[in-house]
Amino acid sequence: MRYLSCIQIVALLIISFSAISQDSLIDREGNKYRILQIGEQTWMADNLSITHAPDGRPVECFNYMNDSQYGKKYGKLYSWTVAMNASDKVGCQGICPEGWHLPTDKEWTQLTDFLGGIDQAGKAMKGNENEGFIRCFGGNYFPEIQAFSFIDQQAYFWTSTAYTETSAWIRNIGAKTINANRTTVPKKYCFSVRCLKN
Repeated sequence: MRYLSCIQIVALLIISFSAISQDSLIDREGNKYRILQIGEQTWMADNLSITHAPDGRPVECFNYMNDSQYGKKYGKLYSWTVAMNASDKVGCQGICPEGWHLPTDKEWTQLTDFLGGIDQAGKAMKGNENEGFIRCFGGNYFPEIQAFSFIDQQAYFWTSTAYTETSAWIRNIGAKTINANRTTVPKKYCFSVRCLKN
């Protein structure tokens, strides 16, 4: 376990949450996202909301409870295959905007290490509704049983790193926990997508 001094923790919070860029990213469909510089990485600070791949092809995505109002606030939910835009290449663009990509498991680890390690990073990622890496918890969707769950309780994010042919690595942060869980799940689940600048 990595322990940080109070000074280090304060410095991390200042770096993390006062470094929100005044710039924003507007995707090809007109959706606007905050941009957040964390250490050497530049992250999209809102969940992806696109409904078309970079080539203009429609993609399968879901609004929580099939309600477009949830989609506007929490972003869309995507399967791993859709998030990857059918690629199997680690670090591919996937369905992210030009100049951005679906972060790898290693890049997520770089983020959580910078924010104090997996045991503390979840706490550092949270902010109020106007700042922070996570300002809403988008839950998930399991298409096989058409079940939505954990809105406002859990945030699930895909990585572009597969674990097996049918599963991939994710990060999971709970609204009431301080850790950033790293685990594998079936690729057919639908989770939020965050993009990382190339």
